Amino acid sequence: MLVIGKKNKQVLLKDEITINQRNDNQYRENIIKLGNFIKKGEQNGFDDVFLDKSFITNKKHVDSHEMCGMNSEKDSSKLTEKRICRCMYYFNSNKRNDIQCNSCRLKKKYKNISNEYIITNAEVPTKRVINSCGGIDLIINDEYAVEVKPKNSTETLVRMITEIYTYTIDSEKNYKRAIAFFKGSKQETDYYKYKEELNEILNNVSVFMFDEKEEVNGVVNFDIVKLK
Repeated sequence: MLVIGKKNKQVLLKDEITINQRNDNQYRENIIKLGNFIKKGEQNGFDDVFLDKSFITNKKHVDSHEMCGMNSEKDSSKLTEKRICRCMYYFNSNKRNDIQCNSCRLKKKYKNISNEYIITNAEVPTKRVINSCGGIDLIINDEYAVEVKPKNSTETLVRMITEIYTYTIDSEKNYKRAIAFFKGSKQETDYYKYKEELNEILNNVSVFMFDEKEEVNGVVNFDIVKLK
């Protein structure tokens, strides 16, 4: 289905014009709306709610990233969502290239110290090219498809949940949906503030938190904590 986005454009639900508003009343209203959309999707199919046929193409996505590729970017120092996710995967995988990692300009490298959760893939695309759609940020334990936000993000949990519903509809595997944010982020604050209102929605969406520990020579150890 399509809704109204910025400049009165017809957009997917994840880009609805009020979905990122942090006003308390609007936030609570959006949680209720999202819950109703999910119930509608459970009855009629999530593709009818979170996608629209006019946005779906017949072109197949090719998952071709074999290396981090951060050094090929002109400004690779900024901690963007994409770069954080790439680093969390490649720096901790058998695909790690030490020469690239040592010369990488990213402000932080991320070393996973979790004994329970490992990152098994990153930037997993939908099967088909879907206009205005990205891919799944991270896969945890080959089980959870995870939407991630950087620590300085102001995006709402409502949008994060809407995104992961959108990106998993056309995925190759039947992943469990999840979101992940950093300890000390606005999303962590929102999680505890709106936990009761989100309870029913989160019965079908897991919640992870990245807990940054000590940082040594630009490498920060982080734990993956499952909150829900």
